[in-house]
This record gives sequence, C-alpha cells and structure tokens, in this order.
Amino acid sequence: MLDNEGDVGQDRHQKAKHDTKRSMSLARTILLTLEYDGTEFSGWQIQPDCRTIQGELIKALETILQEEDKKVTGSGRTDAGVHALGMCASFKTEKDIRLEALVRGLNSMLPYDISILTAREVPAGFCARRNSKGKRYRYKIWNTLRRPALERLRAWHVYKPLDVDAMREGASYLLGRHDFSSFRASKCTAKHPTRDIWNITVKREGHFVVIEVFGSAFLRHMVRNIAGNLMVVGAGEHPPEWIGELLRSRDRRKGAKTAPPHGLYMLHVNYDLPPDEHSSWSDIQVPLRPKDKA
Repeated sequence: MLDNEGDVGQDRHQKAKHDTKRSMSLARTILLTLEYDGTEFSGWQIQPDCRTIQGELIKALETILQEEDKKVTGSGRTDAGVHALGMCASFKTEKDIRLEALVRGLNSMLPYDISILTAREVPAGFCARRNSKGKRYRYKIWNTLRRPALERLRAWHVYKPLDVDAMREGASYLLGRHDFSSFRASKCTAKHPTRDIWNITVKREGHFVVIEVFGSAFLRHMVRNIAGNLMVVGAGEHPPEWIGELLRSRDRRKGAKTAPPHGLYMLHVNYDLPPDEHSSWSDIQVPLRPKDKA
C-alpha cells in the first residue's frame, strides 16, 4: 500500500512538471510601446500606495487576461513627472488574444494619461530592459520671458535668453564613451558610470530649446543633469569647454542643478528585432464602408 501511495505521489509530481513545461511552451512574450503624461504619476516603477505607470499597466493586464501576479518589465524607469512618447514594456501570457484586441482592450481600461501605441510578439526570453540596444531621450526648455500656461508641466521654463550655438558646442564634449560620474544622481545604483553617447543635438524650435540624446544606456538623472549643465552654458554662466572640464572632474558637486523632470521625455528604444507583419497597427484606421468610398 505504501508503494502504491509512493507511485501515486511520483505520478503527480511528474504530471506537475509536465504541466509546467507545457505552460512554459505555450507562453507568449509581448512587447508593448506606450506613451504617457507623467505629471500625476510617482514614476514608472510600482510602489506601495503610489500611482505608477507599471502599476496601472499590471492592473489592466490582469483584468483583460484574467491572469494573476503579472510581471511587466519596462525598458527603463522614468521618475515622477517624466513623460514618454515611446516607452516599451514586455510581459508573458498564455492567452491567445489577438494583438489588436489587446491594444484596444488595454486602452479602454487604462487611465486617460496612458496610451498603448503598439503590441508585437517577440521571441521567448526577450526582455524590454536587457535587450535594449539604445535609447533616445528628449528634453524641452520653454525659453521666453513669459511663463507658459499650456506647457507648464511639459517643459522647463527658463526666461533668460539661451545661446543654442554655445549649448551645441558644449554638448559635443559629451559624445563618445565616458565616465559620466559628473552627470549621475547621488542615489544612482548603476554598477559603473561608463556610458556611450552616440548623438546629441540642441536646436531651437519656436519658443522651445530642444535637446535630444541618443546612447547605449543612461544613469539616473543623467539626461536631466546634461540639460541642466547645458542650460547654464547657454545662459552664459560658463563657456562651452566647461562641459568637458566637468566631465573630466567626475564630480557631480561641481555641476549645475538638475533640470526638473517635467521637461524630459523617453522618446524611443532600439531593439534588434526584424519587422513584424503581425504586430498591432500604430495608426488605427476605421475602414470605409462601400457607400462611403469615393
């Protein structure tokens, strides 16, 4: 009798292992692209008793997919007040839901300040953070004497006239691979401060001065610190070559103040993925009925 019970227990164990393997083989990995207004969020990462983008996304996914304890990995962790035009996030599911239906369902459940742009299926083991090949950020400065009303939470108001040419020259010192200790937050937990910046632009667009930075990865507050230091160069407080001196000093205390979060946008994340004909559409169009066609 004991042997029989042992056999039954072993059978159950084997069945559980089989079910687990089968479940893993059926799991799909989905990559979402989303935009959000970060004004009323405490950042991307889920936190107790705080409104976060990750937390809202998990709630919506659990409701639509009827799966508990969903794990969603973002391509980065934006701070409170930071916006996104192209944030990415990945998760696994066993549900055979169409991607278009997933996008529509999520957008019907998510709050007004988060929108899913696209969804695509990616290979097993893909991770939105680990598989990133580069990220692009934008920082916007509203540069005019009068403070903005409509842009007050989407751009940093700097009333002093900024010399964009001087800012552009200062930015050139940041190109390449460097130790960016002078541009990292004191509480940054990155293992090392070395990062690659492949491209950085500074241009004036009407009342805006727009800074865009494209690189391999970024330290905490790195782009906001770049913006803050370029601003004082543009305001004439330091010459452009001061940026190079600050970079070489590896001392954050010698730099200007960190630019506020509401001017920063996560713009785009690069991945080594082929074009996917089965991804959800980014510009949803309602097909014309026969009588509506010209």
